[in-house]
Amino acid sequence: DDSADDSDDDDATADDDHCVLQRDPPNYSQARICVRTAAAMDRARFVVDAEAGRGVRAYVVDTGVRATHREFDVQRASLAKSFVDSEDDADNNGHGTMTSGVLAGATVGVAKNVTVRMVKALNRHFQLEDVASMLRAYEFIAADRRSHDGAVVVSMSFGVGDGGSAALDKLVCTLVNELEVQVVVSAGNFNGDACVRSPQRSRCALVVGGTYVSGFASSAAGGSRGAGGGRREH
Repeated sequence: DDSADDSDDDDATADDDHCVLQRDPPNYSQARICVRTAAAMDRARFVVDAEAGRGVRAYVVDTGVRATHREFDVQRASLAKSFVDSEDDADNNGHGTMTSGVLAGATVGVAKNVTVRMVKALNRHFQLEDVASMLRAYEFIAADRRSHDGAVVVSMSFGVGDGGSAALDKLVCTLVNELEVQVVVSAGNFNGDACVRSPQRSRCALVVGGTYVSGFASSAAGGSRGAGGGRREH
């Protein structure tokens, strides 16, 4: 309920067990997820559970990751597998390192204890070379997930257009329904209907949109709706 008053909740939340207050967080979205309305954004602070993400493995499907970045203290990020044959295993674009940081970075991240397993499926131009490589990436995640007894999430910031991929939608549902993996995908970054893309159109995926600091939906965030999660702010 967006009409709820945030003023009664913020200080109490900061006093909960394990919760700490990160004042003036470097990332606007960190503060935004702690308030229900954009009007509260003048109180720029991020209440974070100091234990958030501990024991959680996150497979980030993207352009690679610079594991030596200072945001990933104690080697919490690594390349699990690359499915891009046209270049080396490095993050030659930067997007994968950025999204991994938003997820798990020591200062810019939301869940600062998550272990990131990067699955490289996009090249330096932020392009998927073919759908088959994406399917192999998800098949790898399904197999590798069995080596981890704790919670697992998949994070992906793009989708397959041109009619989508029934095979990819099916793999996502297998991860969610059979292997207890939460699959989170961006609405599409094209300001349109996310249901024309995979796996955004899958009812098994949690589909996430974005907002500007003003509180309005971001045209860059894209996706008017998604079959699984609808538009959700971050």
